[in-house]
Amino acid sequence: MKKLRKILYRSFEEPLGSSENGLLEAGLNASEELRKEKRDILKLRENLSAVKADFSFGFEQKVMNAIRQENNPVATFEILPVFRTVAFSGLAAILIVLVGVYFTDGSLNIDSIMGISKYAPDLGLLAFL
Repeated sequence: MKKLRKILYRSFEEPLGSSENGLLEAGLNASEELRKEKRDILKLRENLSAVKADFSFGFEQKVMNAIRQENNPVATFEILPVFRTVAFSGLAAILIVLVGVYFTDGSLNIDSIMGISKYAPDLGLLAFL
């Protein structure tokens, strides 16, 4: 049945050989299901052929622009302005923290930035773990 169905679909698109044509005719005579499928296909082809596609002005250009944008991911999402915004915000926050540390501790060495300048050197960093 599967082979007959393939032959049936092919018969709509290309001419069949005599052996395949005979096989299809025998299958159509023997199977009501195959005849119904052929009627359904003919009706579907008739309905589709009645449809007339009417595209608006500039349709082709819109499709081509959409394809170009899809192939160019940078065109759909500009990362540079987002990166600049985040980078400048982060830099401003870091500068504010460093200026605050400088005014409260009086210097910008590693100990004051990490907040350990008030501890005695003999305690060591591992004493707090």
